[in-house]
Amino acid sequence: MIDKKKYSRKTQLKSYGLTTNDYNRMFNEQNGKCAICSTDIPGNTRQNFCVDHNHTTGKIRNLLCHNCNKAIGICKENTDVLRKMGEYLKCNR
Repeated sequence: MIDKKKYSRKTQLKSYGLTTNDYNRMFNEQNGKCAICSTDIPGNTRQNFCVDHNHTTGKIRNLLCHNCNKAIGICKENTDVLRKMGEYLKCNR
């Protein structure tokens, strides 16, 4: 019998051109933490971190928690918007 969770995770990683070993290497290099906020909790209902990639080039960047991955996606990977959000938060504490 096929374990659907393992199969779907393996299929998902394959869509990024990664193997389970590649994911595990990245995870270990990041000390099991999100590359942005450093949480060790993947978030949402996920058991694994998200594979962050550039949507234009397809280049793999790092592993992110669900929240950081969503924030980048909501901002459409626009660094100006993300920077302005940080500036806004600093000025409006």
